[in-house]
Amino acid sequence: MTTPTGAKANPNARLLTYRKLHTWFGLFAAGFLVVIAATGIYLNHKGYFESVLGTGKHESPHTGPAREKGLTTAELAALPVGLSAALTEATARLGDRAVERIEVRPEHGTVVYKIKAVGGPEVVVDARSGHSEVRGQSKPEKGEKGDKSAKGEKGQKAAGGGKAETEAAPVVVDAPQPEARPARSGVDWGKAIKDLHTGKIGGDAGKLLVDLVAVGIILLTLTGVYMWAVPTLRKRRSARQRAVAQAAADGGVP
Repeated sequence: MTTPTGAKANPNARLLTYRKLHTWFGLFAAGFLVVIAATGIYLNHKGYFESVLGTGKHESPHTGPAREKGLTTAELAALPVGLSAALTEATARLGDRAVERIEVRPEHGTVVYKIKAVGGPEVVVDARSGHSEVRGQSKPEKGEKGDKSAKGEKGQKAAGGGKAETEAAPVVVDAPQPEARPARSGVDWGKAIKDLHTGKIGGDAGKLLVDLVAVGIILLTLTGVYMWAVPTLRKRRSARQRAVAQAAADGGVP
């Protein structure tokens, strides 16, 4: 069948092309929409889904209850070295320096206390053996250098026949105190956007509304794919049937 040379181009050709692109891109994005909506519902009710699906923390026959970190109160109370003993050891190591942070955590098959001085080193005490060590030892403070130079001057005086003191006066080194941070003013936009995304900005009602919208997105996406796929398949099947019927009528091969 020949096409007349004077036939005009289809004025809707570009529209049809855009429609095809829109359809295929929509099908590609549909999977992402379903995944995003479904995982959003899961994260909003993570505890419930973990208990139902059995994906939460479970007990191992070899290692006991599985957990990322931390100890129970009963385990803390049963430690051979208590917190007071760890603080006594830290005082012997740090002196009167201010304490910034105290941690109790499993580490390398044991449990340790981590007592960190403000702007200074950290004393690690084994809660089972009582062994302690200092980590992150800083360089000598100015006061400590002054103490050493004072001792050197006194030693020189003693060597020169001067009268030297038998014991150097103690030097107190004050731990640097953390600077007061100015209070933030305004809105924390990061938290506000996150709460808006999860629905927490509206409390339980907001989370429920986001869940309903996510369910609606999933249903609209799946039904949209169905509404596109069924007519398309029916058209193709009808076209094949017509081709077969036309070939049978003409006595040829389609």
